[in-house]
Amino acid sequence: MRFSNMRIAYRLLIVVLAGALGLTVFAFVSLTSLRTALENERETKTKEHVEVAQTLIRGIAQDMAKSGRPVVDAQRAALSALRAMRYANDQYYWVNDMNGQMLMHPTNKALEGTSVLDLKNSEGEAIFAGMIDVVRKNGSGFYHYEWKAPDEKLPRTKISYVAGIPEWGWVVGTGVYLDDIDTLYRAQAWRLGSIGLLALVLSVAVALVITRTFVKPLRAVVAQLNELANGRLDVTITGINRGDEIGTMARALDRVQRNLGSVASAADEIAQGNLTISIEPRSERDRLGMALKTMLVHLRRLVAETSNTANSVYGGATTISASVENQAAVSSELSSSVAEITSTMEELSASSSQISEHSGAVVEIANQTLDSSRNGAEAMEQLTARMANIQEENLNSLNDIIGLGKTSKEISKVMTIINAIADQTKLIAFNAALEAASAGESGRRFGVVAAEIRRLADSVTDSTGEIESKVNEIQDSISRLVITSEKGASGIAEGMTATAHTAERLSELVEAASKTASAAQQISLSTQQQKTAANQVVIALREIVGTTHHTAQSMAQLSEVSRNMAKLSSDMDAQVHRFRLDDETTAG
Repeated sequence: MRFSNMRIAYRLLIVVLAGALGLTVFAFVSLTSLRTALENERETKTKEHVEVAQTLIRGIAQDMAKSGRPVVDAQRAALSALRAMRYANDQYYWVNDMNGQMLMHPTNKALEGTSVLDLKNSEGEAIFAGMIDVVRKNGSGFYHYEWKAPDEKLPRTKISYVAGIPEWGWVVGTGVYLDDIDTLYRAQAWRLGSIGLLALVLSVAVALVITRTFVKPLRAVVAQLNELANGRLDVTITGINRGDEIGTMARALDRVQRNLGSVASAADEIAQGNLTISIEPRSERDRLGMALKTMLVHLRRLVAETSNTANSVYGGATTISASVENQAAVSSELSSSVAEITSTMEELSASSSQISEHSGAVVEIANQTLDSSRNGAEAMEQLTARMANIQEENLNSLNDIIGLGKTSKEISKVMTIINAIADQTKLIAFNAALEAASAGESGRRFGVVAAEIRRLADSVTDSTGEIESKVNEIQDSISRLVITSEKGASGIAEGMTATAHTAERLSELVEAASKTASAAQQISLSTQQQKTAANQVVIALREIVGTTHHTAQSMAQLSEVSRNMAKLSSDMDAQVHRFRLDDETTAG
């Protein structure tokens, strides 16, 4: 069955079901995209944390190598630093070697020094063995699994990122739980499902309201039209006072009923022999009235000449009958053609209405896209400014660290000078002690002073040694900070480049969205104009259909009348005295 042949109530039901299906598909796609985006974001952050740990380990290794310390010291320092590191409040790092031995685990120290290759989760999956396989194959990567913490009853979905340190044979990893994503996903699914159900209920309610306010009055008008088509001219036309299309149809039907009544009354007068009546057409389109008026004039002239020209009347009646039959056939064909055109235009009007509704939705979506693009562009501009501030602050920090390194070197120089002075002081104290000893009892007190000075010089030497050791440690830390800051500066520079590139793309997106919104508005305006024009054409065609159908019926009646006139032409002279003619026609 064609869509245009279906009942309007069924069409509305199909539209509501199609909208519900589209809303369901949209909700499913949105939820899937949301979950994918959240998981990708969680994976990206986990990877970044492990990369920070890798950078820290390699920085410590380089610093220890430069200072000539053994690799064992560097490994101890790296494990100590990772043990103390936390992110997101309670997330931590662990380190194991490629053979499966746990080297450091900050929350479960019982695992340290033991093999974790056989450690399995509740599903029997060897977790750490799988992570080591990922590092052996790819050097680094993600690993998804189910894990139950010691203080929990049920396992939760967890994702870890592991990366290898090839020079030490280490595997560094960290993991985060994903159950909060599941919670957010279920909440969003419930929210979208509620909105979709509410929209479906509202759509069904609107469809029912439209059916009650449109379909029932339309059925009443169709029933009245069928009554008129069956010859019932006394039917009561309802809905004339309505302001919509149904009211327009009812008023047109009322005009048709009045025209049919006038023509029927005039035909009755003519049939009774009253040729003095006056027929005036109501409009230029009332061709039936024009035809009746012309026929009445001809009949008046014909009756005035009937007494002497009965044979001429017979020939004229025959000619009139043929002309009326031809006109009736043409009217029937015209009525059929106009009815087909009306049906086609009604389908076009329905399609125009649907296109107008969809184009309005497209305009709304285009405007929303434009607003979102503009908001994204503004956020990207703020991000660009923030990245510039971060870059400037990082450069300032790097300069301060370099200045601190220079200051520590100057402190080392000062310590060298102090050590030299302390050595000279000890030498002087030693010489003073020798002189005091040679002086005998008189130099005894001076010898005590010399001993105190020497002890003080030794204390100064020890203190400067400790200070020098601390300064060296500070310089080592400053070197690592310089390396880390330079790497951070490089990353910030790359972030600035990526941010600028993204800002350009967002600007292009805003421009494209603006053009799309403008085009959608133009399309919506055009479809609204097309819908209005189609409705006007349909109304006009319906009026023409009614008029042509009325004309065809009238022509059939006139054809029958003309045939009866031809049969009665033999005794027309006897019947001519029954007609009433005005003086002007008789004189003519």
